[in-house]
Amino acid sequence: MRPGRENSVTGIVLGRELSGERHWKLTLLSPDAGVVVCLWRVSRNPETDKPDLFDRAEIELAGADGGVRFANSYRVERRQPTLGKDYQRLSLACRLAVLLARNPPPEESATGVFRLCETALDALAERPFPAAAYCKFLWQWMRMEGYPVREQWLEELAEEKRRKAAVVLGSPLDQQPESAEEIAGLARSLERWMAGECQFVLPD
Repeated sequence: MRPGRENSVTGIVLGRELSGERHWKLTLLSPDAGVVVCLWRVSRNPETDKPDLFDRAEIELAGADGGVRFANSYRVERRQPTLGKDYQRLSLACRLAVLLARNPPPEESATGVFRLCETALDALAERPFPAAAYCKFLWQWMRMEGYPVREQWLEELAEEKRRKAAVVLGSPLDQQPESAEEIAGLARSLERWMAGECQFVLPD
């Protein structure tokens, strides 16, 4: 980006942390540019939109190529207010966001991953069996990026776990026959495969 040039970016807020005394460091997933990091000046104006996790927002970016980019405006298009009301749902949504922030999708698949992220966040906020929604997100993400998740992870599970995984992944969220504990265990197994075989960086 050239000095003084601005461009509009729409994205989902994956991360928000203080940077100094006057700025938020925002990490967003954009359907056009993948993961975007910028600084947003903290405003004392009560009428100004304040960035929140999982917002879908439009921002105006300014900054130089290779340098720090600043958000000159922030407009919320959609918010996920229900995620913060349930600890399990919020925890899984945060885990999903950190995974995406630490393992940015390539630009050519950013649009698909963005849509997948939106669908997963909606499911985590509103649908039953949030652990199944998270597990399905990991599975679909790996398949979208071309990793051999079916040929390696699924096929190398013990027979009973492989059967349960196939049922979880193939069943709608409101028709999950497995327990939440079983589904969470499958998600952890899939995460370990992603880290060990595909070099993904997992959340702490």
